Amino acid sequence: MSKSVWCHSEDRSAEQWIDACNTREQAIANGIGAYPGRVFFIVRADTPNPRGFFLDASGLLEDASERAEDECGECATDFPDVSDEAKRELDAMLSDWIAKYVTANFYVYDDRSIEEIDTLR
Repeated sequence: MSKSVWCHSEDRSAEQWIDACNTREQAIANGIGAYPGRVFFIVRADTPNPRGFFLDASGLLEDASERAEDECGECATDFPDVSDEAKRELDAMLSDWIAKYVTANFYVYDDRSIEEIDTLR
Protein backbone atom coordinates (compact mmCIF):
# COMPACT_ATOMS: atom_id res chain seq x y z
CA MET A 1 0.00 0.00 0.00
CA SER A 2 1.37 3.40 -0.97
CA LYS A 3 1.59 6.06 1.70
CA SER A 4 1.85 9.75 0.85
CA VAL A 5 3.87 12.15 2.98
CA TRP A 6 5.10 15.72 2.73
CA CYS A 7 8.81 16.50 3.00
CA HIS A 8 10.93 19.67 2.97
CA SER A 9 14.42 20.68 1.89
CA GLU A 10 16.53 23.79 1.51
CA ASP A 11 17.71 22.46 -1.86
CA ARG A 12 15.25 21.97 -4.75
CA SER A 13 17.43 19.19 -6.20
CA ALA A 14 18.08 17.38 -2.92
CA GLU A 15 18.46 13.62 -3.06
CA GLN A 16 17.20 13.31 0.49
CA TRP A 17 14.22 15.29 1.67
CA ILE A 18 13.62 15.84 5.38
CA ASP A 19 10.67 14.71 7.50
CA ALA A 20 7.70 12.59 6.60
CA CYS A 21 4.83 14.88 7.50
CA ASN A 22 1.21 13.87 7.21
CA THR A 23 0.10 17.24 5.87
CA ARG A 24 1.39 20.01 3.64
CA GLU A 25 0.86 22.48 6.47
CA GLN A 26 2.99 20.41 8.84
CA ALA A 27 5.82 20.27 6.26
CA ILE A 28 5.64 24.05 5.86
CA ALA A 29 5.68 24.61 9.63
CA ASN A 30 8.64 22.25 10.06
CA GLY A 31 10.43 23.92 7.13
CA ILE A 32 9.92 27.37 8.66
CA GLY A 33 11.46 26.05 11.86
CA ALA A 34 14.38 24.43 10.03
CA TYR A 35 15.10 27.34 7.62
CA PRO A 36 14.01 30.53 9.41
CA GLY A 37 13.92 33.53 7.11
CA ARG A 38 14.98 31.51 4.07
CA VAL A 39 13.43 30.05 0.97
CA PHE A 40 12.84 26.28 1.10
CA PHE A 41 10.94 23.64 -0.81
CA ILE A 42 8.27 21.08 -0.03
CA VAL A 43 7.14 18.05 -2.00
CA ARG A 44 4.47 15.38 -1.72
CA ALA A 45 6.09 11.96 -1.96
CA ASP A 46 4.85 8.37 -2.03
CA THR A 47 6.30 5.07 -0.91
CA PRO A 48 6.98 2.95 -3.98
CA ASN A 49 5.66 -0.57 -4.36
CA PRO A 50 8.67 -2.78 -3.59
CA ARG A 51 7.43 -5.40 -6.08
CA GLY A 52 8.67 -3.19 -8.89
CA PHE A 53 12.28 -3.61 -7.77
CA PHE A 54 12.24 -7.41 -7.97
CA LEU A 55 12.36 -9.76 -10.93
CA ASP A 56 9.08 -11.31 -12.00
CA ALA A 57 8.76 -15.02 -12.79
CA SER A 58 9.86 -14.54 -16.40
CA GLY A 59 12.97 -12.63 -15.35
CA LEU A 60 13.84 -15.16 -12.67
CA LEU A 61 13.41 -18.09 -15.07
CA GLU A 62 15.39 -16.31 -17.77
CA ASP A 63 18.23 -15.73 -15.30
CA ALA A 64 18.17 -19.43 -14.33
CA SER A 65 18.25 -20.36 -18.02
CA GLU A 66 21.27 -18.15 -18.70
CA ARG A 67 23.11 -19.57 -15.68
CA ALA A 68 22.38 -23.13 -16.78
CA GLU A 69 23.60 -22.41 -20.33
CA ASP A 70 26.75 -20.74 -18.98
CA GLU A 71 27.44 -23.77 -16.78
CA CYS A 72 26.34 -26.60 -19.06
CA GLY A 73 26.23 -25.24 -22.59
CA GLU A 74 23.61 -25.74 -25.28
CA CYS A 75 22.16 -28.85 -23.69
CA ALA A 76 20.51 -26.52 -21.15
CA THR A 77 18.92 -24.26 -23.78
CA ASP A 78 15.31 -25.11 -22.87
CA PHE A 79 15.86 -25.04 -19.10
CA PRO A 80 13.65 -24.47 -17.18
CA ASP A 81 10.68 -25.61 -19.22
CA VAL A 82 7.64 -24.66 -17.13
CA SER A 83 4.03 -23.98 -18.03
CA ASP A 84 2.35 -20.57 -18.07
CA GLU A 85 0.37 -21.70 -15.04
CA ALA A 86 3.62 -22.44 -13.17
CA LYS A 87 4.92 -18.95 -14.08
CA ARG A 88 1.72 -17.35 -12.75
CA GLU A 89 2.05 -19.38 -9.55
CA LEU A 90 5.67 -18.25 -9.14
CA ASP A 91 4.66 -14.61 -9.75
CA ALA A 92 1.95 -14.89 -7.09
CA MET A 93 4.36 -16.50 -4.65
CA LEU A 94 6.96 -13.77 -5.23
CA SER A 95 4.34 -11.04 -4.81
CA ASP A 96 3.06 -12.59 -1.57
CA TRP A 97 6.59 -12.93 -0.16
CA ILE A 98 7.49 -9.34 -1.05
CA ALA A 99 4.25 -8.00 0.43
CA LYS A 100 4.89 -9.92 3.64
CA TYR A 101 8.58 -9.16 4.17
CA VAL A 102 9.70 -6.12 2.19
CA THR A 103 8.97 -2.49 3.01
CA ALA A 104 10.31 0.52 1.15
CA ASN A 105 11.73 3.00 3.66
CA PHE A 106 12.14 5.70 1.03
CA TYR A 107 9.90 7.81 -1.14
CA VAL A 108 9.49 8.82 -4.77
CA TYR A 109 8.14 12.10 -6.06
CA ASP A 110 7.52 13.98 -9.27
CA ASP A 111 9.88 16.95 -9.74
CA ARG A 112 6.92 18.95 -11.05
CA SER A 113 5.24 18.72 -7.63
CA ILE A 114 7.99 20.62 -5.79
CA GLU A 115 6.72 23.85 -4.27
CA GLU A 116 8.86 26.82 -3.29
CA ILE A 117 8.04 28.34 0.08
CA ASP A 118 9.34 31.90 0.49
CA THR A 119 9.20 32.96 4.13
CA LEU A 120 10.59 36.39 3.23
CA ARG A 121 7.32 37.63 1.67
